[in-house]
Amino acid sequence: MSRSFTVPAAIIAAAVCVAVGSTIAWSKLAAPVNAPAYVTKADFDQAFADAAAGHREFNPIDREKLRNAGWRIVEADFATQIGAR
Repeated sequence: MSRSFTVPAAIIAAAVCVAVGSTIAWSKLAAPVNAPAYVTKADFDQAFADAAAGHREFNPIDREKLRNAGWRIVEADFATQIGAR
């Protein structure tokens, strides 16, 4: 009696999983709203232009300040390791 219920229930559950999965996979919910499915060359170039605009080079003074701060940290860490021995 148990097997006569389990097999059809498993078949129905598998069919429901396939139906729900295919509906989700083919839905338009995953696609961006009001956006074309392709990217134009202008969009591609604009993305890199925006990324490059946010990047700035450090001038030599900033570099030297960062280097000195890093060395102070390294020296302090080294001094604590020597003192711990």
